[in-house]
Amino acid sequence: MKSSGPTVLMASIRMAFRLHAAYTKQKEHEEALETALNDQRNAEASLIDIQHMLHRILDTTPTLIYIYDLQEHCNVYANREVVNFLGYTHEEVRAMGSDLFKNIMHHDDLEPVARHHARMEDARDEEVLEIEYRMLHSDGEWRWLRSRDILFARTPEGRGKQILGSAEDITKSKKAEEALSENEKRYRTLVENISDVVFSVDLQGRMSYISRPSPGCSASPRRSS
Repeated sequence: MKSSGPTVLMASIRMAFRLHAAYTKQKEHEEALETALNDQRNAEASLIDIQHMLHRILDTTPTLIYIYDLQEHCNVYANREVVNFLGYTHEEVRAMGSDLFKNIMHHDDLEPVARHHARMEDARDEEVLEIEYRMLHSDGEWRWLRSRDILFARTPEGRGKQILGSAEDITKSKKAEEALSENEKRYRTLVENISDVVFSVDLQGRMSYISRPSPGCSASPRRSS
């Protein structure tokens, strides 16, 4: 009877190699899993850092940042309460209910804002649209706001659903424009009602303004040699 010793030995060696290979594969799998877990933990930590930085930026900027749903007609996100931006209390907001924006937006701006939102539904992905409008502050003053909006999300049909926007208070610049326009009107009224001719000439000697035509007065005076 042939001895089975070599066969048993070979089988044992083969089993040992298989066990070693399985152990090595398991270790590689565990190491890969640990690497993946470390990568995931690092990614989560980086995401937390980014979110923290983003929140710090949004909380400190004086600009109102918002995500507005074009179908629900409401903000789904804002870095600060729009009502706090305009000085209202939560009790005042609750009292106005769903008519909040109708109550505090200037009547003449309701239709332009509605047209702006309609345009946003068909806007291109990178297209930024602007609009200026007035909102009533709690102190009774109309505040001018300028919004810059870009598409944030679309419907399954490809229409604009949500917009990401920023709104800034431009009341001071608007008042400055109005004051400048009023001063120009006063100046023209003044110079057009005096007997003398008032005119202005640019650096090239061209007449840019004259209060009234006068015989012998050229619209393009020559420079003296």
